[in-house]
This record gives sequence, structure tokens and C-alpha cells, in this order.
Amino acid sequence: MSRVSVLIPNWNGAADTIECLESLARQDCGPNAMEVLVVDNGSVDGSIELLREKLAALHRCFRRAVLIPLKENLGPAGAYNAAYDAVSADCSAILRLDNDVVLPPNAISCLLARLDTNMDVAAVGAASFPMIGRTVWSTTLGP
Repeated sequence: MSRVSVLIPNWNGAADTIECLESLARQDCGPNAMEVLVVDNGSVDGSIELLREKLAALHRCFRRAVLIPLKENLGPAGAYNAAYDAVSADCSAILRLDNDVVLPPNAISCLLARLDTNMDVAAVGAASFPMIGRTVWSTTLGP
């Protein structure tokens, strides 16, 4: 089975990032299927401490959970680039998430199933739908 590295940038948004992490912790794929890399983009609101605590509390939910603090805000691209450098070599997929995304419990298993059964797939995308003022991903990964 494939493994996915989930990359999440944060900038002064610990509450949203924590909710995103909790949705990842509820995934039905099991802890060995994913690692989580959170890049803090120079937050000044105490995010680093809050995220460090949350990742420590959820460490059994993931194969690996890492907080990468940056000294300054490099923007989303800079945060993702910092995360790419930390992706484990045995991860066959990378999932970039904004920190305010909340995934349904089967999102990662659907993604990995699609990748495992379609070796010619190089990239997948998801549709976002507003739901009670929030955006939630669809778990339907097209043909």
C-alpha cells in the first residue's frame, strides 16, 4: 500500500490547523499510511507552541508528525518547499492541504486506493464544496 505525506502550511492560524490535524487523525487508513508535516510560516500568535502540543498528542495517529518552524513568512510556496525537503523517501504520494481543510474520514484511504490501483495516475485533485460556511472535500475521486 502507498504512503502519503500530508503537507500543511500554517501562519497565525493554529485553531484551523488543529482542526485539520484532528480530521487527519480520524482517517480510516491507519497510522502507517501517512505522515504529517506542518510548516509554521513565522507565526507570531503562539501557533508554534499550540501545534507542537497537538502533534505530540496525536503522534500515535500518524507514522510521523513533524513541525517545521520558519523564522519568517515565506508564503504558501515557501512553506510547501520547506515541507518537500522533509518528506520521507518511502512516501509515494504528497497531499498539499490548506490549514483550514477538514477531510471526511475516508479521504486518505480513497486517495491511496486510487493511486494503488492506477499506476498511470500521476496527480489527483479534489472538489471543494461549501458546507455551513466551511469547505469540505468530496471523497469521490473520479475515474
